[in-house]
Amino acid sequence: QEALGILVDLLQASLKPDVISYSANISVCAKGEQWLKALRLLPEMQQQRVQPVDFSYNSVISGCQKAEQWQMAVSLLFEMRQRNLGPDTVTYNAAITACASNEQWNECLLLFTQMQQLRVATNV
Repeated sequence: QEALGILVDLLQASLKPDVISYSANISVCAKGEQWLKALRLLPEMQQQRVQPVDFSYNSVISGCQKAEQWQMAVSLLFEMRQRNLGPDTVTYNAAITACASNEQWNECLLLFTQMQQLRVATNV
């Protein structure tokens, strides 16, 4: 909550938060099991003309994984690819774990196959 307050303070002071401050806030929200708040920060970044990076997405996807929001995790992974941000091992592991937690075995297999096709390192 305090981290989000700092972000709001920056905006109210007409200071422009950067990718680091946004990504840090996203990470704090995701780790604090506030995946929806973390998710909402992605479009806010873009409204402020700050482009999310892979770490920003990885944090939200990890938050989705903890909240068992497998569909959102997969959707965000797809969005990363659309934005030419390279999903990495962390990204795929979080998305696959979210799918596995919800017994979405076909989706797990599709993601694992995609990892191999994109030559993303696997640690399974």
